[in-house]
Amino acid sequence: NNLLPTGKVLNKLLNIINLNIDQITFTEACKCHILDRKLLKECSKKCLKYLENQILLLDTKIVIPLGEHPTRILIGDFKKYSDVVGKIFHKNILGQDIIIIPIYHPSPVNPKGYKNNVEIFEIIKKAIEF
Repeated sequence: NNLLPTGKVLNKLLNIINLNIDQITFTEACKCHILDRKLLKECSKKCLKYLENQILLLDTKIVIPLGEHPTRILIGDFKKYSDVVGKIFHKNILGQDIIIIPIYHPSPVNPKGYKNNVEIFEIIKKAIEF
């Protein structure tokens, strides 16, 4: 298939949980088209209710934010990303309990993108089995 390098890394990680990239859904935390990346955090916060509605409409059980920015939008502020990555969070979205498990962004240029995510995907596998 014609996956970009990040997609290839993510697909390799998804294989750990017996899935592939064609079996999952992606969405952006920020729903706006912004020209100035400095506005991304502010715009994403304003789009949170749309993201949450999308999560519910897709009947999502587990959300895996790719990296620090979408994780902050979904679970709130934290000091260091390493304090929250790989941990299981529960968020009530309009009465639904959604599991959120942040991972390191799977970009091949990220030194933690594959290696440090393998253990996290083992955690995800257990969460799915449960």
